[in-house]
Amino acid sequence: EEGDSEDGLDVVGRDAEDDYWTPRRIERAAQRGFDLKQRGDRWELKLSMSSLDPPLSEEGMECYCTWLRNRLMSFREENGVQPLRRCC
Repeated sequence: EEGDSEDGLDVVGRDAEDDYWTPRRIERAAQRGFDLKQRGDRWELKLSMSSLDPPLSEEGMECYCTWLRNRLMSFREENGVQPLRRCC
């Protein structure tokens, strides 16, 4: 099959695992691992991205960080800066 080889490199020399983490897959994993909810007068933030298989590539991590930054900016625009500063 084109793009496959025994050493794990595709025809253009990229690591085949890097291709797994498309922006869509990263977004789905990020959404599953993102939990932000209000408990009384405080917010609770939980991030979970462990046990991903295959692990995120460097490019995948950059994409995840961009997604997370945008998600937190949206929250800040909707709720102000104090909830994030006081979340646990």
